[in-house]
Amino acid sequence: MRSPPLHDPAYSTAAAAEYIGSHPKTLLRAAREGKIAFIRAKNGRRLKFRLSDLNEYLDSLRVPAKKISPKQEPDWGA
Repeated sequence: MRSPPLHDPAYSTAAAAEYIGSHPKTLLRAAREGKIAFIRAKNGRRLKFRLSDLNEYLDSLRVPAKKISPKQEPDWGA
């Protein structure tokens, strides 16, 4: 796991969900399932999400593009 940068802002659940393009409940489910790191606020109820953790989570969802062999190349009407 990478160490966070010196300036690594933490976002509320709503702001973090908006950043990753998700519903807040989906983000909370991912946190509950251990798929994304979070910070528990002082009151113990609210969660915060670091920008670096949000980016790491998005990277984990990335599906790499497949290489197309010359035989599979589409005919673009050329």
